[in-house]
Order: sequence, then C-alpha cells, then structure tokens
Amino acid sequence: MVRAAARRRDRASRGATAGRVRRGLVVAALTAASLSACDSSGSGAPGAGPEAGACPDSFTAGVLWTSVQFPDNGVQLYQDDRLAAEIRLPAQGVSADTQAPLYVGGELVALSTGDVNYDQTNVIVLDFATCDVELTPVDRPAVLNLALRDGGYVTNNNLNAVSELRSINRSGEQTGAADYPATSLDVAVEHQGRLYSHLIDDASGRTEIVVSDPVTLAEIGRHVIDGPPAGAAAWSTAVAGGKLWFPITMDEAEQPDTRLAAVDLDTMEARLIDLGAPLPFQVLAANGLVYVAHTFMNPGFGALSGFRHVSIVDPVTQAVTGRDLAAGVSHIAVSADRLVALGEDADGGFILHSYDLAGFELIDKFAVEAPAWMPDAYAVAAVRPVAESPP
Repeated sequence: MVRAAARRRDRASRGATAGRVRRGLVVAALTAASLSACDSSGSGAPGAGPEAGACPDSFTAGVLWTSVQFPDNGVQLYQDDRLAAEIRLPAQGVSADTQAPLYVGGELVALSTGDVNYDQTNVIVLDFATCDVELTPVDRPAVLNLALRDGGYVTNNNLNAVSELRSINRSGEQTGAADYPATSLDVAVEHQGRLYSHLIDDASGRTEIVVSDPVTLAEIGRHVIDGPPAGAAAWSTAVAGGKLWFPITMDEAEQPDTRLAAVDLDTMEARLIDLGAPLPFQVLAANGLVYVAHTFMNPGFGALSGFRHVSIVDPVTQAVTGRDLAAGVSHIAVSADRLVALGEDADGGFILHSYDLAGFELIDKFAVEAPAWMPDAYAVAAVRPVAESPP
C-alpha cells in the first residue's frame, strides 16, 4: 500500500528541510533543540543584481528559496536571465509542498513551518507591486498544505493519526475546524464556494473526496473514489473543466505510475488518464489546461536531473501532449505565455528554464544560486509573474 509518508525532498546536504515527515507526525516525538542562524545581505545569484530587497517594475520568472537554519528565507526575481530583485521573507522553513506558492490578485501566497521543530507556522503573502510581506500566524504545527479561500486560507496537517483541517481569515482568526481520525488528508482546493479535500482511509487505503464549506468546514458530502491504487497519496490537486485533478504518482507496489485522476464534480465519478510517462507529481491548472510535472520528492527513482517531462492535458477532450524539457524539473509555474521550470543539473546545482507556450520553444536556461544571507538553502519552487498570469 502506498503511504503518504516522507513528503519532503531529501535536503540534508543543503541544510534545508531534511527529515521532515509530511504525515503521521507524533507530538511526543518533537524535541526542543534549536538551530543557530546568521543574517547577512548581498546577492548570491549570477549577473548584475540590484540591492537586496529592491522591488522591480517587472520580472519574467523567479525562485523561492527555503531553509530551516536561517531566520529569513527569500525570493529571487529575474528579468530573463538577469537578477532583478532579492526579497527577504521574515520566516523559516518556507513550505516545499507542491501546492505552493499560490497566487491571488497581485500577490504570491506561501506557507512556512519554522525550524526543524516546527516552532512557528505562518502564511506568507508577498505583494509584487510593493514587495511588502505580510505574515499571518497559524496556530497549528507541521502544516502540510495550504489552500486559498475567499478572504482567507485553509490548512491541513496530521497529528497523532488525526487529519486536521483549519480555516482562518487573513488576520489569523479561526472560522472553522474539522478533524478526520485514522486518515491521511493530503491536499485541498477551493472551487466555487466548495472545498474539495483528498483523503486516504488508513485502514482500507481507499481514496475519498470530502466536500465542505471553505469558511466553516461544515461537511457537505463525502465520496469514495474508485480507481486509484489503495493508499495512493495525492501530491497536489487542481480544478479545471468541471473536474478535480490529482496525480497517481505510485502504484500499489510503490513503483512509478503514469496516470492522472479526473473526478467529475457533478457526478463524483473518476476517470484515470494514462499520461504515457512515469511519476506525475505536480498538477496545476492554467490557461484552460492542466499541466503536470513528472518528478519526485527525492532521487529514489533516479537522479532529479533526469526528470525532464511535462504533460499538458485538455480537460474537455482529455487529450495529452507530452513535452520534454532542456533540464531537470522539480517544480513548474505557468503564466499566460510561458512555463517556468525549476530543476537540478547533473552536479546538483539549480537550473531555471522557461518555455514559450505558443510553440514550447526554450526561452532561457541558467543556473541560480541561493541569496548570500541564506547559504546552503534549497530552491523549492519556480515563481511566475502574477500580473501576467491567467485567472
């Protein structure tokens, strides 16, 4: 049975989020150890960089950097291959889940979970117009994922074999709570006033979709989904074309799968679509299409630099177009006219590469390095411009 266990990439060599367990965290296992931190400014990326913290008029791509060792994490913004800005985020352990970052209006939204002991959870909001950063404290440890809702956020975590959903407004006030014992709640997404949560029953391994009010978290319906392998975790989810989409990354024997699940939101019936490539992992919806990055959280199925495939699915016809990339891919972001991919090269360095959506031609490809104030950080996500992004 596939279990949603160690969800974060192995980052021990980079001093980032090594050893975090994404579900089944037992409170008694937490320790009181603390880490030392340093704080220095300066540009660690190639090219002529601006003063750290300067806010650019525009950018074409970016990188979100995470570390549990340094009190400030960061975002780098690039204009083509030139560093346009480095922005400090006053939080540790910026989330590495495949749902983040999220976008609303002119803002980027991410999650941070603090040091190695999950000492502080925050929702981070970065305004791209001003580069102002807003933190909303979350009164839950080891939060796994974040969903947007109107006027606030929904978080999920798992403590002592109980999956917890919490809904808060932007000031941090809790408006709803729901607990699901003996389950693994992987990801959730809001769509048209309904929250859809992907849930695995720990005893049977069956997949369920819980439908609830995103503000109060009052349950509206709960549906068993036929088709996915027993215990198959969903690493991300999105809604497009009236369907809920999530990847089938591994089969019941914990070997690479090739399928994508599409759940009709009217009938709650599922169809599994064979993408023809292994390890579908990150799913997002943009431009009326579904984009899938084929990758994994660690090198368990091969070097991360070898994962170089993206599938593009038409949610109406369910036709699949496969694209091979010019470098490794660990995370993608999609704007109205380009796909931005973050990955690794053969030496373990980080590569940012972008593609024109019209013909899927390579626009640029270059190495990125962590900001100087957080050496040994891990590049956790590609970032796209909000102003140019699709609704």
